[in-house]
Amino acid sequence: MILEMIEGETLKGKRSDSYLEQILFSLNKMAEIPTDVLKEREGFKRNINSCWEYVHLFPAHSQRQLAEYSNKIGEDQIYRLCRKASETVMKRIENEKDSFRDAQMGLIHTGLHPENMVYTPAGKIRFIDWEHSSIGDRAFEISSLLRSNDFSEESIERIFKEYRGQTGNFRSRVNLYMDLFKVHEVLWHALRFDKARKGELNLSQDKTESYYQERLNKHLENLKNSGLI
Repeated sequence: MILEMIEGETLKGKRSDSYLEQILFSLNKMAEIPTDVLKEREGFKRNINSCWEYVHLFPAHSQRQLAEYSNKIGEDQIYRLCRKASETVMKRIENEKDSFRDAQMGLIHTGLHPENMVYTPAGKIRFIDWEHSSIGDRAFEISSLLRSNDFSEESIERIFKEYRGQTGNFRSRVNLYMDLFKVHEVLWHALRFDKARKGELNLSQDKTESYYQERLNKHLENLKNSGLI
């Protein structure tokens, strides 16, 4: 399961629904790994001891992104929208603190998008690219999975029914992380687009200036439709 170099094809361009059973199997095997054992490993040591502490990493990161945006681009409409959305999410975190009661941390990959899932010649799904893995809130893992893969509503309901890493008010926390990342995605893509148009990125045939602009527009539209602003 935990491999970086492995023969096979990624799920890019494929419907993740077709591989859901194996994806769930691997996620459930990860949920079985004792958190206390991992905390003793050097690569997993961090000064975070609860899901309540973990969730506060994200608005803090958004504040750093907002400062970078202000410094490089200015306090334009996008900045003001993201600042307002960030403030709204912070209020949601406080209002939904009960969702974190009895929530337990565990091993999470943090980036289960199609290019990090490989279908091997033996017909198995393997996760790769573990450089950002950590001990954290498993609800963030599922929010990342749902954001990054084109699952049907039926598959989403199956995930919530069968995933064994759920603690606390799990679904509420998943939705909260989904909103947190709507702000992050706009700021990240706005900064990437700014670098692209200034010639500070190595552009390619696939990732042109227009590509970054289209990605920014898509995530900006998602934020506007989120109810956060």
